[in-house]
Amino acid sequence: MSCGPRAEIVEMLSDRHDEVRTAGGLQGQSQLMEIWASPEYGTWTLLVTRANGITCIAAHGTDWVVRKPQPAGLPS
Repeated sequence: MSCGPRAEIVEMLSDRHDEVRTAGGLQGQSQLMEIWASPEYGTWTLLVTRANGITCIAAHGTDWVVRKPQPAGLPS
C-alpha cells in the first residue's frame, strides 16, 4: 500500500489522474474510506485515511461506472 500525507495523495490523484472524490464514509471512529474516480478516464482509487492524517491507497483500477438510481418498481 502506498501511504503518505493526505494532501499529497489527494493532489497526486487530482493532478495526475484527474480523479475527484465521488463517495466516502466513516469506517468505525478512526478511519475515513473514500472512492476517487475520473469520469473521463474511468480510473478509480480507494483511499483509507487514519485519524493521524496518513492516507493509504488501498486499491485502484479502471472501468469505473456510476449507475444512476432507478425509480422504485423499475428493473435495474
